[in-house]
Amino acid sequence: DDFVIRSCPSCMIYSKQNKKNSDTIMYYIMVISTDKEFRGQGYATKLLNGFVEKVKDETKTSSKKVKIVLSSLDEVVSYYQKYGFEAVDCSFENYPYFKCFEKFDEEKIYTVMELDIK
Repeated sequence: DDFVIRSCPSCMIYSKQNKKNSDTIMYYIMVISTDKEFRGQGYATKLLNGFVEKVKDETKTSSKKVKIVLSSLDEVVSYYQKYGFEAVDCSFENYPYFKCFEKFDEEKIYTVMELDIK
């Protein structure tokens, strides 16, 4: 069978940034979404929980700080706060990686959020 991403109920795309001259490993969640017909069934929750555990396991021997960073639309900030993400910025100026990849709609409010893993 062929894998077809459009048939998945929920998906996440992320990028790991571990620069030699930085004391922090950053995991940028670029996209996390759930198909409309599957919302409210816990798919994104399971995906995010699994991702956080993966990051913890992958970095357990590192001496660097570890953060997961995402940009959230204003209406779902409280969803990420349940996981311990904290609102840190309302601009991409301090997050140039997001500026390169994020599709920005000037009529919407975005919040940059971080979760400290260690």
